[in-house]
Amino acid sequence: PEEKLCTLVLFAEEGFVARLKHKSYESLSSRIGCHVSLLPMDRDQTEQYIKFRLLVAGGRATLFTKEAFEAVYQHTGGVPRLVSRLAAAAMQEAYLDDVPVVDSERVRRALARQLP
Repeated sequence: PEEKLCTLVLFAEEGFVARLKHKSYESLSSRIGCHVSLLPMDRDQTEQYIKFRLLVAGGRATLFTKEAFEAVYQHTGGVPRLVSRLAAAAMQEAYLDDVPVVDSERVRRALARQLP
């Protein structure tokens, strides 16, 4: 065909990207037009990321205490996927404890639940 059949946007972890360098994936790898790496966020970016997601979901940006933001950052290193997962688990802990805000204790409990 003379036209493109489809355009695909692929999001993957670095391990998958490294795998694409193998000769057996050369056909696929040669079709990748752009590669962008997302670096971990700093403390402020992590806090702003959580606040933004809360607001988009219809929540309030003041749901997390400063100490909770710090705890989320410390335990995730600012990796967006991990930040989202831990923040969601901490909110669930606050809900289960029937408390109006997510504090560092809820983050600690969320971490304890996530560990095997």
